Amino acid sequence: MKIWGKAISNLIINKKYNLACSILSEEDLDGSEISREELEGISEFLSNIENVKGVLLIREENGQIRGNLRSNHVDIDISILAKKLGGGGHAKASGFTIDGKLEKTGGSWRIV
Repeated sequence: MKIWGKAISNLIINKKYNLACSILSEEDLDGSEISREELEGISEFLSNIENVKGVLLIREENGQIRGNLRSNHVDIDISILAKKLGGGGHAKASGFTIDGKLEKTGGSWRIV
């Protein structure tokens, strides 16, 4: 539940594109025994936010950045973004993995 709370507190909604994003750093996940399935459950839950067409949950894991993309909207194919980032999936549930680490600078995150 603490990880769910962290994901919700880190949530940012881009109102221009009606997309939500949350980031879980390796530090956020340290000491937790949350499974990948449970993490995917977070992105599925967040995809139900009213007026949000898609959600991206980013997490840092062993020198890699993993992204889970979800959408419940008929007119959205979230796999297009996953494919642009080297991943795949299908229209409503997709993902990607890239090498790197998350670094917080000021109020924003970047991949290094």
